[in-house]
Amino acid sequence: MQQLALFFIFLILVNTKITFSSVFYVLYYQRYHPDLNTYYQ
Repeated sequence: MQQLALFFIFLILVNTKITFSSVFYVLYYQRYHPDLNTYYQ
């Protein structure tokens, strides 16, 4: 049971890391490619 809980925590950490990196990538891309701002809106 303890192993299962650790596994779930690991999955959550990996998921948040992926979403954080993707958000950071979008912000970085918007900063250096301002023409994409109209595309997102």
